Amino acid sequence: MSNKIILTIIDQSRGAYSIDRQCMTIYLQRQGISELLTFVGDHFAIEILPREPGFQATLFYPKSFGFCRGGQVVKQFSRPTLADVLEDLCQLIADTFALNVKFHTGDVYRYCHGWSRPVIASEAEDYYLTPFLFAKNEAMIIDAVSEKALVVFEDSDFERLSYASRGTPQQPAFLKALYNGFHNHDRKKGVEYCRERLTWLAGENYKQRQGQLEVLKTPSLVAELV
Repeated sequence: MSNKIILTIIDQSRGAYSIDRQCMTIYLQRQGISELLTFVGDHFAIEILPREPGFQATLFYPKSFGFCRGGQVVKQFSRPTLADVLEDLCQLIADTFALNVKFHTGDVYRYCHGWSRPVIASEAEDYYLTPFLFAKNEAMIIDAVSEKALVVFEDSDFERLSYASRGTPQQPAFLKALYNGFHNHDRKKGVEYCRERLTWLAGENYKQRQGQLEVLKTPSLVAELV
C-alpha cells in the first residue's frame, strides 16, 4: 500500500507530525466535526478558522492550549487563503521557536468517524491516519501497514470476534473500544457501520498507547484485499 507514514501522534488526538531531515511536517486535525483545525505540540499550538473573507490563525506558546481557546498568544493574524496562512505560520514558527516546519497541505486529518464533510480548503475530503483497516469482504480487521489479520468477526456481529494472536499490543485497544465505544445510535446504523467504527476507534486507542508508529494515510477505513 502507498501513503505509509511514520508519525508521532499527539496526546489526546490533536494532530500529528513526522520528522524528516530536521524538518517537522505537521498534520492538521479537524476538531470533531467543526471547521476548527488544530495542532498541539510540545513547542507550540495552532488554531485555524475560516473568517470572511479568508482564514484566521492563532499561534500559542507551549502548554498554554486547551480545547477551550485561550492561553498566551504568540500572534493572531488573518490571510485570504489557507495556503497563505500556512506559509506565514512556517515563518512565524521559525522566527519564534527556531524550528523548521512545513504543513501537509491540501487535506486534513479526520478525527470524528462517521461524518463526511469537505475540508475547508475544499480540495479533498478529510483523511484518516490509521494503523488498522476493515477488510469488509473477509470480515476482519487488518494491520494497515503489513496487511496481516488482527481480528476476525464471528457470525453477523461486530462484538463477537476472535484474535489472530493472543496477547498482541493491539488487543487492549480493541477491548477498550468494545467496552465504551458504542451506543444505541451506533448499533442502529448496522453491523457493517459498527465494524468500521471499531476499526477507527481501536486504531485511535492504539495510536495513543504507542506515541510513534507507522500508519496509513487513507480517505477510507475499508480495504479491498487482492
